[in-house]
Amino acid sequence: MRWLVVFLGVIGMVAPVWADSGQLEINQSCAEGPGCFPGDPPGFPVRIVKPGSYRLTGSLLVTDPNVSAIQVDGQYVKLDLGGFEVRGPASCSGAGATLSCGPGGVGVGIDGAAGLDVRDGMVAGFGAGGVRLAGSGTVHGLRVLENGGHGIEVGEGGVVEDSRTQRNLGSGVFTGTGARVEDCHSNRNGSHGIEGGVRGMLRSNHALENAGFGIDAGALSTVTLNTLFGNDLGTLDRATGVAEPEGNRCGDDACSRDGRRLLYLSATEGNGSQALTLCDPGFHPAALFEIWDPSGLQYDTTRGQTRDDSGLGPPSGITGWVRTGSFQNTAGPNVGQANCDGWTSASGGLTGSSVRLEEFWSTTGPSWPWDGIAALCSATKGTWCVQD
Repeated sequence: MRWLVVFLGVIGMVAPVWADSGQLEINQSCAEGPGCFPGDPPGFPVRIVKPGSYRLTGSLLVTDPNVSAIQVDGQYVKLDLGGFEVRGPASCSGAGATLSCGPGGVGVGIDGAAGLDVRDGMVAGFGAGGVRLAGSGTVHGLRVLENGGHGIEVGEGGVVEDSRTQRNLGSGVFTGTGARVEDCHSNRNGSHGIEGGVRGMLRSNHALENAGFGIDAGALSTVTLNTLFGNDLGTLDRATGVAEPEGNRCGDDACSRDGRRLLYLSATEGNGSQALTLCDPGFHPAALFEIWDPSGLQYDTTRGQTRDDSGLGPPSGITGWVRTGSFQNTAGPNVGQANCDGWTSASGGLTGSSVRLEEFWSTTGPSWPWDGIAALCSATKGTWCVQD
């Protein structure tokens, strides 16, 4: 037995240490010492080369910005952080568009191969990103913050669930094709809250105060039941379509089903001095040239007036106040200039501009959809409202 111990020491092999749960143990002592198990050389990164179950039994601290904490080269590895922290040398100041992080470097908190399942802990302070998993990796129950790249990155078919990303210089969560992101919070990151690949599923997430979109969804993705508020570029990336989005909330306002801005004719009506007060929070009184082509907008049937044959579209033949883009006008009778003295007057001697969608079609169809009417400022009408 004595000869065997000496022999192992001579050839540099490391006897594995088992945590109480029966998983292979990782901690600062073995990482800085001889290595934590066979195949793991001394020093960071801790290298996992074989399938199996591994667990942190203490927090890890990496001081070199160009060194990763844990490198997983083997497939089908389960890595339980045990509630501990994996910490690098970087930190961030500011948030969202003002976020800056340093020092820079190529170190990653956890860099994993396909099939890695990592869960239950915190990863912070790495220059190139917090958690980066190739292929169909799974992330569950992590807090990932103040990293110089993406907070959490998974490849094709990956899963991110029940995790928190905050103040990462890239996107909070970045995914490949067909990935699922569910029950996550992604706040105040330097790019998008959640940046999804094609045909992803993004469900029941919160994305708040990010410098990009709340959700930048890949084409043909399903985006449901998310809360998106205060993101600098808006709620959903409108450059790429999403399939069957529904039940999303943008602050106190419903997101459109496919990422287009919402339009509606207010059900509450008012005179010319009240026209600018009739839109819900998150919406504003539309200028005609914002809604000139309503086919690029989505009508909000839950807020707006409808008619028997409206379906999911706007009603025709009902006039509503609309902003002109003109100067403050006190008496002009012309549609396109009349605005009830800058929408301050309810006088029957003044007029304001209103429009309706044409309801009388010829056999060749209407040449353009809006019919303008100069209405008395004492009249009561709804206002055409468009999403901010």
